[in-house]
Amino acid sequence: MRFRFALSALFLLLITSLPALAQQSWGRPHEPGSGACFYKDSGFRGEYFCLKDGERWPSMPPGFNDRISSIRVFGGARLRIFNDANFGGISGLINHDVFDLRSYRLPEYPDKNWNDRISSIAVFREHDEWERHDRDQAQQFNPGQAPYQGQPPYPGPDSRNDFHGVGACFYLDGDFRGEHFCLKEGDRSPVLPPGFNDRISSIRVFGGARVRVFNDGNFGGINLVIDQDVNNLQRIPLADNPFKNWNDRISSVIVFREHDDWERDHHHDGPPRY
Repeated sequence: MRFRFALSALFLLLITSLPALAQQSWGRPHEPGSGACFYKDSGFRGEYFCLKDGERWPSMPPGFNDRISSIRVFGGARLRIFNDANFGGISGLINHDVFDLRSYRLPEYPDKNWNDRISSIAVFREHDEWERHDRDQAQQFNPGQAPYQGQPPYPGPDSRNDFHGVGACFYLDGDFRGEHFCLKEGDRSPVLPPGFNDRISSIRVFGGARVRVFNDGNFGGINLVIDQDVNNLQRIPLADNPFKNWNDRISSVIVFREHDDWERDHHHDGPPRY
């Protein structure tokens, strides 16, 4: 009889603990509809945990304190990261993907950055309580040159299994081979991810997207609009020099579908189209 009672008590304890266990979403969780995921390695790699809009964690999951190196943001969420636990110390506001936290400097210490420094986090969408109560300490991330905001580079023989929706993938080799990264409609990358600057050789386009590629960083230099797959950029000559081509020459990219804001802002007839 005592054994049955003990077994029943243990079962009841496990059942009541399930909601609390379900909230611990670190390791390999599903990406939230509105929220953010935090990765141990740069480029959105390594172990990670995710938080939903409205969650506030005064401390990190085991193994993550001062170990976060990249952050991915979903569904228009914003998040405030803190240098100390319990929402203390220097804080920073993030509203987009951060490929490598080494790109962001601490406001009081320009020789230091946010990599491996986060100890508490608040995720929100509209109301930032800390900005309202402590505006002087808050840091709005604005490094001047925005970091790469698309998917991280990863090897793969065929992007058709990697990308869904409207966007484009960019490959180091011809015929859509080699390492590649992808951008979705609306992404603007003034710089390319590490290892891809002046090294793109083929482009695959999805869902009716169009791509404006630039010869220089920060959307400068000669540019071209692409609205179909290009299996070899050597076949596309530069507009101002037909003896040169677009292979290994792209340094910045804009992906769009209907509205080409760059062309509208620069008030001209646009570059050649492929």
